[in-house]
Amino acid sequence: MTRSKRIVRLAALALGLALLLGAAALAANETTLDPLVTLSYLTGEFTDSILARASQIAGQSDQQTVQDLQAQAAAIAQAANDTARQISTGYETVNLTAGQTLDVAGGTEVLVLSGSVAASAAVTDASQGMMLPGGELAAYHLYICVLPGTLTAYRDASLLVK
Repeated sequence: MTRSKRIVRLAALALGLALLLGAAALAANETTLDPLVTLSYLTGEFTDSILARASQIAGQSDQQTVQDLQAQAAAIAQAANDTARQISTGYETVNLTAGQTLDVAGGTEVLVLSGSVAASAAVTDASQGMMLPGGELAAYHLYICVLPGTLTAYRDASLLVK
């Protein structure tokens, strides 16, 4: 290798080393005068915009949740009204005085609203899910007559019969 090529290589190496040392010196000299992102920007504008956006998103989520809950409540209320309409459809109110009887067929549904009533044949208490051989029927329980029989009122009674 010739002497001139060595000088050029040595000069290039010295220049590269000088640039590298200069960059290291600048990096080591931490300055708060000219940072990449100022602290006031982070604590001021940036933080405010992030908080505003988070509040906006949270507000939209809350409004959507309220709307969803209102829609669900309306659907439940409609279902309850439909169920009440279905229950009341087909039932007939029967009032019995003390000692009066009512003949019922198998499969007849009876709901005692007030008074005291006894069944002469087996009934199913649909409210409690059990079979009864007959006897006194409790108020506000739905009974299904298993066999044809007679309902007897011991006191004045009001029934829903289907």
